[in-house]
Amino acid sequence: MRKSYASWLKILALILLLIVYRDYLPGEPSPFLIVNLEAASKSSIVREIGTFIFPVVWIGSAVSIILCPFLSMGILRIPFASIFLFSWLFDVAILKVGQESDSIGVPNENMIDTGTLTLFWTNRQRLLDALETYSEFMPMIIAFVCILLVLAWKPSQKISIRGKWNIVACLPIFIVVAMALYSRGGTSVFPTPIGLPIRFADAVVAVAKQDEVAEHFHARPVTLHPEESRFKKIIMIMDESVRAGFVNSALFEKLGLIDYGATVSDGNCSHFSRFIFKRGLQPADLPKAFIPNGLASEEPTIWQFAKAAGFKTVYIDALGDGVFHDGINSDELSYIDEKYYIHSQPNYLRDFDALKRLTTVISGPGRAFIYLDKQGVHHAYQSKYPPGEALTFEGPAVKLPVNKDLREYQRDLVGRYNRAVDWSVNRFISQLFSHGLPEDTLLIYTSDHGQSLVENNTKLTHCTSGSITVDGEGLVPLFVYLRQDTPFSRTLGDNGKNFRDKYSHFQVFPTLLIALGYPRDAVTESYGSSLLDPPPATRGFLKGGDVHQLEWQMVK
Repeated sequence: MRKSYASWLKILALILLLIVYRDYLPGEPSPFLIVNLEAASKSSIVREIGTFIFPVVWIGSAVSIILCPFLSMGILRIPFASIFLFSWLFDVAILKVGQESDSIGVPNENMIDTGTLTLFWTNRQRLLDALETYSEFMPMIIAFVCILLVLAWKPSQKISIRGKWNIVACLPIFIVVAMALYSRGGTSVFPTPIGLPIRFADAVVAVAKQDEVAEHFHARPVTLHPEESRFKKIIMIMDESVRAGFVNSALFEKLGLIDYGATVSDGNCSHFSRFIFKRGLQPADLPKAFIPNGLASEEPTIWQFAKAAGFKTVYIDALGDGVFHDGINSDELSYIDEKYYIHSQPNYLRDFDALKRLTTVISGPGRAFIYLDKQGVHHAYQSKYPPGEALTFEGPAVKLPVNKDLREYQRDLVGRYNRAVDWSVNRFISQLFSHGLPEDTLLIYTSDHGQSLVENNTKLTHCTSGSITVDGEGLVPLFVYLRQDTPFSRTLGDNGKNFRDKYSHFQVFPTLLIALGYPRDAVTESYGSSLLDPPPATRGFLKGGDVHQLEWQMVK
């Protein structure tokens, strides 16, 4: 494509982009924003210079974006065109998914913040799941790839930038990068194709630093002293993305489980919700406990309490997100005696292969504390049940979105979600009990968070923040099974009947410690009330994606 039409095709491609996505341009950060360009400087002169040059550099960077497809130097043209175009694609896709349906155009401020990008990078292992969930964006992705091929192709000689002018045309980009490094990311409010990569780079660095800090944290030793052990086997099943009301409670109760109803989870996002749960962090300490170091804590984990009480510790991980997920570090793994990682394909068989491992461990001799991280029903829901699987139980109706198109999307989504939960939860529990459980066994089942099913007028299912977060993201099922006729079991049963829909995850960790044999009074003093106590006066869950910017959502 060396003839003159090469550059004309580039011009047409740029015009097409501007026409199709023109609604996203008014929300771009302004070149006249007041930005602190010299966060590390105390000089007023530098501040004045920074305020003056920012609009110049902003406009220059916008010009560089338009000119980059016409650079004759492929070493500059191809990477810059790729970064700019896919940054814009990412921005458009995320905003379309998270935009409230009754708004016109796009949000007034369409800049994706670093917190959202941090969440994306933290959960990058689930990229393919996200693409499958939001498959309606595939035509747009294909279109962007085709446009990229045009923009990255070598331009014609007559309409191109040649020689030293390649560097001149890219100079504003180099200045933006220098400013970003100097201000430690404070200059990321540039046009999306440049500003988003800066924010994304900042997010990648932040996650890497957080992981490095967390890896060097070591939990304190357990200071409580266990007494008599109440059970021989204690099983903690943590499901994924299961919302309260969508499991077959009648089936669970028929199998002898105590139903605590809609329980409030620790958070609406897996990584910090699971982290809080395994360490028994208390509401009074949150979210400020995460601000200094992110998902890092010196609080003892449930593994340490189990080992100190004389239990073999067994971890079965069916999430498939790698070894170090949800704040797990080497120190935590050092307290686990047996680890099993399940990566079965197709996805809908993974939890059932984990069940086979669970039944084997249960049948073994001696005392054991078993923690199962189920794969559950994280989107894409359609990959969590066999094709053509018949639905045996359906959850409650949910609030309809405002937009008619979103109502059709919701109808399909809820249908898939019902099938996923029916297969992954109802069938799973039925098969577990068909194998039988030993007499002296305690089983606790819950989920890390719930789901939003388009009630918030967006396609975001969880990890949301602000006004679009719905209570369904933090409401999860909670079931307990034990057959012993003791004051402990009778109190759990009575509280499940008398205080349905009143508890939260913050009462589950103390319950586990008491079941492991630790004195109830000492546990309550250190970790608060348990399921043996009346429910708390207030309930809430942490919401958001970036653990440094979490906020509370209270639930009635």
